Amino acid sequence: MMWDKFQNPFFPFLNNIFQSEYLPNENFRDKKMLPENIWAWIFAPFYRAIFKQGVEENALYLDYRFVFVYIIFIFVVTSLLLSKFRSAMTTKTKFLSVNFFLGYVLWLAVFSINRYTIFFRITGGNHFSKNICLCFS
Repeated sequence: MMWDKFQNPFFPFLNNIFQSEYLPNENFRDKKMLPENIWAWIFAPFYRAIFKQGVEENALYLDYRFVFVYIIFIFVVTSLLLSKFRSAMTTKTKFLSVNFFLGYVLWLAVFSINRYTIFFRITGGNHFSKNICLCFS
């Protein structure tokens, strides 16, 4: 239906690819929540939780889950590099960890809007508990 009306199935998004005549040929997206510098990219969960940067206006939003998952992720990667529990990780756990990490990086690069984090809220508990159990077993 969107294709029939606007020649773009994601109208008004991705217009630089589909080039609908109703908008300029550029990608429409909200950039006000994106991290401002390299440190905000690297430590984004801490900036959001402690300094409240990147929090939507008029929203009381204090969520420390990303901080805990970020710390566990650093611990898991360090342990994997030291091959402490590499053999203990199943293929499913590796897939979940890589999927969670890549999804987070894409979300941070493209949106950084908190209401789009539902995937991380659903899978974050599983990711956190599975990896914490592996680290301490």
